[in-house]
Amino acid sequence: MQAKTFIDLLGGPTAFRAVAARGRQKDAKSKIVKAAARRASPRLARPPRARPPEAAGALTLAPHERWVVAYRSVESLSKRLGVDPMAFLAEVIDVAPRTALRRKEEGYLDPDESDRILRVARVAVRAEEVLGSERTAADWLRTENPALGGYAPLSLLASDAGTELVTDELGRIEYGDLV
Repeated sequence: MQAKTFIDLLGGPTAFRAVAARGRQKDAKSKIVKAAARRASPRLARPPRARPPEAAGALTLAPHERWVVAYRSVESLSKRLGVDPMAFLAEVIDVAPRTALRRKEEGYLDPDESDRILRVARVAVRAEEVLGSERTAADWLRTENPALGGYAPLSLLASDAGTELVTDELGRIEYGDLV
């Protein structure tokens, strides 16, 4: 069965959790204004809670929160792609082996690592759409590609620029513009 969205590919909405984002330091004046607003309106005392995403693009967050992905999503995605989860984290998500073990124990990736795995999941879903099947997409992502300078598309997904090269190549395949 093909995943309809990258969220399905990662295990569904329960694979996400909202965490407070590391924001910029606020000056004393904004703290005073917020404290006064809290006293004036008890509804502002606590920020609204974020809900899990229901579909791709439906990530609803409070301004101070970011989504993190459950470690089980790494295992699910790496299984679908046919790679070892620890090697996947080390090479594609750029996480040291000890950090990968710690993330497995904690159960969640940090926000930056979560962004990287979401990028890989989006490309994997796009590859399935273009190539027609999960197995073909996984094979294509793992195989060295002359159009990508001899690199495997999966290895290029560690950076934003590499991801753009891979998605551009998928677009060329989709429209038959092979050179």
